[in-house]
Amino acid sequence: MSDTSTKDWLHTEVYRLNDEFSQFSGKCSFLCLAFATVGSNPKCIDEQTIYGLDYYALWLKEQIEAFDLRIESLNQRLREEDAP
Repeated sequence: MSDTSTKDWLHTEVYRLNDEFSQFSGKCSFLCLAFATVGSNPKCIDEQTIYGLDYYALWLKEQIEAFDLRIESLNQRLREEDAP
């Protein structure tokens, strides 16, 4: 890739990552409120609630791991671009 196309690709990836992380952050805020609400009212915790908590906890973990991999990939690409 040429310098210009690589920089364009990196800019695009950073903007895409930022947008997706912003959406993820909004979902996390909602889930944190939901988890706190459920935790403060133990009477409402039934089998379906436990399933939902487990499902979204796993989803959060997977999303965080995916963001981590993407960020590391971008960092590696930037290091390669900066190398002499």
